[in-house]
Amino acid sequence: MKFNEGEYPGDDAMDMAQLESLSGFTSVSDFLSGWLDKPYWPNGGDAAELQLDALHLAAQDMNAYSTAENPNRYIVLITDNVFHYLNDGSGTNTTMTKAGVTEELTSSGCRVYISLWEGYLQLQDTYDGLQVNGEFDPVDYEAEELAGIYPLARLRARIMADWP
Repeated sequence: MKFNEGEYPGDDAMDMAQLESLSGFTSVSDFLSGWLDKPYWPNGGDAAELQLDALHLAAQDMNAYSTAENPNRYIVLITDNVFHYLNDGSGTNTTMTKAGVTEELTSSGCRVYISLWEGYLQLQDTYDGLQVNGEFDPVDYEAEELAGIYPLARLRARIMADWP
């Protein structure tokens, strides 16, 4: 699923209209062309965001629409900021904790790839542990176009290596 947190900077609510469930993809080429290769312009401001909630929803979607034993189950998080968590003092409605989401992702058996937006590599410690069965997928600072900056090269390589 691909979605933004909200339409306006500082909006700490999930924009559920932007959810696109795994059930919408019927083939590998459909997934690659309709998701990985499709431009994406994120909303949101400079405050903490709801990435833990997003990972939770992704794990639920994977469990609902994919075969558990299939090694080709991927969750990708591209972000530029820290996440809200339960009782962080922000007043958000999140019920998520990093430990809880990490456990949920681990139980799902999915491979989690995380790409941190340019300038936010210092967040790697914040997200460390959430890249369950996957890894951090670096950006290409030399690229000129958005798709080139965030190529998800490690994810693509893993998909090609695992696909039957």
